[in-house]
Amino acid sequence: MAPPVLLRALLGLLVAVTVAACGASAPTGALVEPTLQLETEPGVGPVLAGPDGSPLYLFTSDARRGVTCRRACARTWVPFDLPDGASAQGGPGVGAALLGTTASPGGGRQVTYNRWPLYTYLGDRTTFSVNGEGAVSYGGVWWAVGANGAPAHPRP
Repeated sequence: MAPPVLLRALLGLLVAVTVAACGASAPTGALVEPTLQLETEPGVGPVLAGPDGSPLYLFTSDARRGVTCRRACARTWVPFDLPDGASAQGGPGVGAALLGTTASPGGGRQVTYNRWPLYTYLGDRTTFSVNGEGAVSYGGVWWAVGANGAPAHPRP
């Protein structure tokens, strides 16, 4: 039987060859810069969306002063936070000058648009649905954000 040291070396070599055969992947810890985009929602129009197509909302109680949605509110209306060291990017039609950040209740940086802190809504279960549009909860009204940074109210 082979000595334990030789067996460990062979096992290590086998693992390395197997990992290499699986192909290259993004480096561990690669920084992801989220790109905001515009998605057109029937009856509402162009709406600001995250990289996955989920609509982004503003909360009227924030009144462009900062984050007021905390604790239970932030579990339903999830702050759109940046990964450490990342900055939000604007895709076509998204005003890069309107993008910013503010301190998030979770300790990170929450993306803002036209100084409004941005949120996603747990009730949006499909890739792009605007189920939170006009919802009244937690002391304010929730609106999907339009390209100009104002609420994208439903069209009559």
